[in-house]
Amino acid sequence: MTRGSLPPKPRWGIVGPGEIAHVFARALAKYNLGAVAAVYGRRPGRREAFCREFGGRPADSLDGLLQPGEVDVIY
Repeated sequence: MTRGSLPPKPRWGIVGPGEIAHVFARALAKYNLGAVAAVYGRRPGRREAFCREFGGRPADSLDGLLQPGEVDVIY
């Protein structure tokens, strides 16, 4: 994939599952702009709750979020 050439429905990695990330994930779903693939946040319970609501997998670290072939773009 080259710079500026995202797939039609990219797989998103979310860093920091706070309130603004919730708004963002709802917009992804509402406008069919891709899917949440992985979520990293410092608090395990919060990232797991985010994944239950929006999908994706909770990642234990930033490196874990960046698994090759799983995430196209990071928010």
